Amino acid sequence: MDEPGETCAIRYGWNARAVGLVLLLAPVVAVGFVPGAVAAGDGHSEWAFVPLVAAFLLLLSTRRVAVGIGPTGITPGRAASLDGRRFLPWSAIASVGLHLTPGAGSALKVLWRETDAAPPPSPVDSPAPRAIDGNLDTQVEPDFVAAFRGTTMSTVGMDLCEVDAARLGTAIRAFAPEVRLFGAIAR
Repeated sequence: MDEPGETCAIRYGWNARAVGLVLLLAPVVAVGFVPGAVAAGDGHSEWAFVPLVAAFLLLLSTRRVAVGIGPTGITPGRAASLDGRRFLPWSAIASVGLHLTPGAGSALKVLWRETDAAPPPSPVDSPAPRAIDGNLDTQVEPDFVAAFRGTTMSTVGMDLCEVDAARLGTAIRAFAPEVRLFGAIAR
């Protein structure tokens, strides 16, 4: 992660997970280049992995921006996307969470609502949703359920990025102190 000027950028790059994936894919691709390793009549499916590995190595080596965080909002890079969105302004973002799970997949999760959308519908007046809301009210802050009703969650994978959760949390707090932080950046 770097901070050019007023923005904060999370970049793709070499980390333990990326090295592990390369070490996993390299032997599969290498088999196609060993003379006599595969019988001439057999299908050479390992060649299908060559473009994948090349794109993977290019992505990691160029250090493209996965997510940009600036004074106006969050912008995913071209390789990542927040459900097809190119930009989310801070006014639409309700919360940001960073979930770093070694070996199982890490992600930056953004809860947002359409700025021009109608207000979220009131909860259905039936026993099941009221029971769920009542149960949540005993486990989290009282306004939690109401604050996130009507939001959409978008996710950007962070498996191939080096993320400094403390710096990311500091940047988000500086740009949008009203946005709730969850996961690794809330600490």
